[in-house]
Amino acid sequence: MKEFIDEPENPEECKISLGRIEFKDVSFSYDTKLEADQQTMVIDKINFTVEAGQSVGIVGQTGSGKSTVMRLLYRFYDIMEG
Repeated sequence: MKEFIDEPENPEECKISLGRIEFKDVSFSYDTKLEADQQTMVIDKINFTVEAGQSVGIVGQTGSGKSTVMRLLYRFYDIMEG
């Protein structure tokens, strides 16, 4: 597993307007060394938006990806697509 997240050569400037968080078709797998058809997707094309001032709870069974969503938000992991 890689230790660092790849940074783009020409990164887009982070635009913070009103604190909106949006995930569009976000997918993630821990199996990054495997071919795409062999990966087990922990998160598969999720979509949600959290507007400024909103509170959101993420619920689900153990292993359903709740903590992974937060780690993706803080870029502890890099998304595969989305």
